[in-house]
Amino acid sequence: MGVIENNGKIIGYLCGGISSKLSFRKKAKYAELENMLIEKKFRGKGLGAKMTKDFLKWCKRNKVDYVSVTASAKNESALQFYKKQGFKGYDLKLEIKLTKK
Repeated sequence: MGVIENNGKIIGYLCGGISSKLSFRKKAKYAELENMLIEKKFRGKGLGAKMTKDFLKWCKRNKVDYVSVTASAKNESALQFYKKQGFKGYDLKLEIKLTKK
């Protein structure tokens, strides 16, 4: 969906788009911010916020009603970042590991 470059080198990207409606959700148009990465040395400079803002603008232009993002429950920095961008908790997915690998 978008990249950020520094001196001709890609230092970050955001991937997202329109997503399928889940059968148990209300009828609406959904999008998902699928993944985003900024190289460590460029983090904290507002680049992720800019890409997220641009993606949300794109979603509004495409008449999206809801945008979701998924982050690991252990990834506190990502959770804080997305909350700062306006995302709020909606679902909570729990899992159990059954293998010892």
